[in-house]
Amino acid sequence: MPIRKPDEDLFEESRMSFGEHLEELRQVLVRALYGVAIACILGFYLANSVVQFLQRPLTDAIADFKIKQAENKIVEQDGYLSPEIKERMVNNRMVPTVVQIDFGEVIKALKEAGGPGFEKADITPYRYGMHEIKLDQIGVLSKYLVGDEILEEDDEKRALFESLLTEDDKAVLKKLAARNSFGEQQATELMSVLNHLIDQPEVHQSDVFAEQLAEPKKTIWSYFQKKKDNTLHLMKSKLDEEDDADLSRRLNHLLLSGVFNEQLNPATIRMSKIQLWEKAEVNPQSLTAPEVFMIWVKAGIITGLFIASPWVFYQIWSFVAVGLYKHEQRYVYIYMPFSLILFFSGAALSFFFVFKPVLSFLFEFNAGMGIDPQPRIGDWLSFVMFLPLGFGIAFQLPLVMLMLNRIGLFEVSVYTAKWRGAVLVIFVLSMFLTPADPISLIMLAIPLTFLYFIGIGLCLWMPRGRNPFGEVYEP
Repeated sequence: MPIRKPDEDLFEESRMSFGEHLEELRQVLVRALYGVAIACILGFYLANSVVQFLQRPLTDAIADFKIKQAENKIVEQDGYLSPEIKERMVNNRMVPTVVQIDFGEVIKALKEAGGPGFEKADITPYRYGMHEIKLDQIGVLSKYLVGDEILEEDDEKRALFESLLTEDDKAVLKKLAARNSFGEQQATELMSVLNHLIDQPEVHQSDVFAEQLAEPKKTIWSYFQKKKDNTLHLMKSKLDEEDDADLSRRLNHLLLSGVFNEQLNPATIRMSKIQLWEKAEVNPQSLTAPEVFMIWVKAGIITGLFIASPWVFYQIWSFVAVGLYKHEQRYVYIYMPFSLILFFSGAALSFFFVFKPVLSFLFEFNAGMGIDPQPRIGDWLSFVMFLPLGFGIAFQLPLVMLMLNRIGLFEVSVYTAKWRGAVLVIFVLSMFLTPADPISLIMLAIPLTFLYFIGIGLCLWMPRGRNPFGEVYEP
């Protein structure tokens, strides 16, 4: 190959002026922008699918968290986790949850929706019966009802209750009054007696509770005082208008709970526990309405740029390659694919293998502090884009080492002699390129350590040769 003299024009074969170069650059950029615009239109069409795909690692991690949390709760309550329950939780990605249901409301809704045949069904749940009583008060309450103990100065209420009790009820009360120790069986027996009283409308119809059920008097001072509860009066007024057995029991329940407030727990609706199964997945949330739209726009633009990147690189390369020597073009053809492979390998590693253990580690703190994770979609997308980008850039390490070696800045002997310090630097850099958790730090630092030694191998396999510009004349 002829050696070019120093007085020869290196660009004598170029027929293009500076203005023509600018015009060609403008055309390249316009074609690249046209490609980006078309790709962004396609990106907006695919934005929803892209966002759902990017949410998958998060939703899977939350599902695993909820399943593990449910398993621990079952073991804590029952002492073991049955295989069939575990199989349903793991395979179907579902968790059990226990809810309390008021069957009265359920049956009422069924009667309204089930038609005439169902309305006539004799199904009446016992919603307002006594079902909670203090064990240490069973004897006191039993003696009061049989007349052996006085709970208040006015004995009219006890006389009313005694007149409404059956002979069987009185026999049960006498038996309980003679005992010294009580358990759940005695509590059930006493509650059965009290429920007989609750079933009888004569309780709230008696004059004994007339004052308690009367409407509170309105005076000029009542406007300046705390408003009195008028619930009992309203319930009694409704009962006077229509006969409602369920409402009658409810009112009696409240009256007896007020009389025996020290012996009975506060009046509550009888609820039944039922185990329901629900999906363990929880979708990310948004705090503002514009946030979702901006996420859609961001996802569409990023997807469009990703789709258009080969076309943009091709246009830029078509402009730059004209001004490069053949050996310089050869370097690009070799190193560019290698760089892309390393970048996408790092990004794929973070997305498919790093996200799950990182999220599992972070969610462990939620479990320890009793806080359910409610991730925000905007924060998650920033995280899901930042981590793969950091991994992809970090995986360029072998090429950076090779470049520094080829330009003479570092020798291979330096790489091999200082490998311990290099590993320390890798761990420090991994700390800044990953979130504040040790899992992602380790999962980035370990591959980078292997890539460091791969970089040493590349430097040995492709050593520095003669100057690629040695063909230029040297005096």
